[in-house]
Amino acid sequence: MLIDFHTHIFPDKIAASAIQGLSERAQIPPHTDGTLQGLIDAMSRDGVDLSVVLPVATNPAQVEKINRRALEINALFDKTGVISFGAMHPEFSDYKAELRWLRENGFKGIKLHPDYQKCCADDPAIVNIISEAESLGLYTTLHAGIDIANSNGTPILSVMDGTVIDSGPASGYGNWIRIKHDDGSMSVYGHMESLDVAVGERVTAGQKIAGMGNLGFSTGTHLHFEIHPDGNTAVDPIPWFQARGINIS
Repeated sequence: MLIDFHTHIFPDKIAASAIQGLSERAQIPPHTDGTLQGLIDAMSRDGVDLSVVLPVATNPAQVEKINRRALEINALFDKTGVISFGAMHPEFSDYKAELRWLRENGFKGIKLHPDYQKCCADDPAIVNIISEAESLGLYTTLHAGIDIANSNGTPILSVMDGTVIDSGPASGYGNWIRIKHDDGSMSVYGHMESLDVAVGERVTAGQKIAGMGNLGFSTGTHLHFEIHPDGNTAVDPIPWFQARGINIS
């Protein structure tokens, strides 16, 4: 069975503009028209048996609307092969009640996206939502890094000096590299086509460690980058870069 675990769809009225905006922000060409039917057609074309929709609420007012629409999508699962997670936003006030509603209506989990929701991955509001979801038996998918698109094979460089602690296949990432840095932080690089370093190897800042790719849960050639300042918890990389004089738009 072939499962696509990271898809996005929108109401028909806004699908065209929404998928175009998402494509421009991520710098990844769209593979569907953003509608449920478009996803079903793409699944048929590409031999995908099951697709999981991971909806993102970019403001708290969208949460209930997205989740009620997701319930309608899930009711058609036997016919479409498409199932949706729920959405949540860190500023949604009654998140506990909404999480209970999701569980009672058979949802498997929720999606959080700190980058699009303008907060950090270690924000207390995010932590509280994840903790409550876990207590209810709901999975949480969290996009805790940034995606940088370019062509296949584009050189990927280490952000700082450090030691490679992982280099190879990883679930979701296709291939990943994790580097433990001298200050105790850890950087993570995902979806690479080629790997140029091995576990235990010492690397320096700016050294080429891999070539950009499209492996794992990916919809176009890009680098997924994470930074874990304490070595464990991922934070929003954009302010981390800005603090070091690097602006990413």
